[in-house]
Amino acid sequence: MDFFSAQDDALRRSKRLVYLFALAIFAIVLSLYAVVWLLLNFEAQPPAAIFDPALFAMVAVPVTLVILIASATKISQYSRAEGL
Repeated sequence: MDFFSAQDDALRRSKRLVYLFALAIFAIVLSLYAVVWLLLNFEAQPPAAIFDPALFAMVAVPVTLVILIASATKISQYSRAEGL
């Protein structure tokens, strides 16, 4: 395998990892939203609508920020070779 095909392969794998990372963030946000919704509507009669945009934003924004800040911190540590 020559350099250019190896570089193309690495780019393809990197794109796949970014896609899977975004999918994982979405799955985490969705599962935490479901838990919060269930806790808030445990005994509600009748239960609220399944999708509440305000509640989703209240869950999604902090969770996404925590994940992205933690990822940026790790990337910074690895780029300075502190995390090895």
